Amino acid sequence: MVELEEYIKAVEKQIKALQDLKPEDREDLSAGLEQCIEHINASTLGWAKWLSRHQTMKNFTTEELTENFERMRKIALDFLQIDVDATKTFMKKIAKDKEQKPKKDDRSKQAYVA
Repeated sequence: MVELEEYIKAVEKQIKALQDLKPEDREDLSAGLEQCIEHINASTLGWAKWLSRHQTMKNFTTEELTENFERMRKIALDFLQIDVDATKTFMKKIAKDKEQKPKKDDRSKQAYVA
């Protein structure tokens, strides 16, 4: 039990730290995104361990599992949509960069003739 209580305190501290983030520039925003992903990853690994252990999961009622499933599904759908949106934005920027860069005359692909 002590281990779980320590875990709860650690996660509550992470929640507070994320709530208190005030990114001021691109570097801060990138660091903040990285912190979010690290915390999501750690939580996801914990959930995976719980789900793989029948002894742990049998402690939850069907109602509790249903509530957690619905909440987790919403988070997963939101997270995956962020992934799709960010990837589409990135693809557009890559395509735009390729259009703007002049094509180089790549002589390295030409056969050498003496």
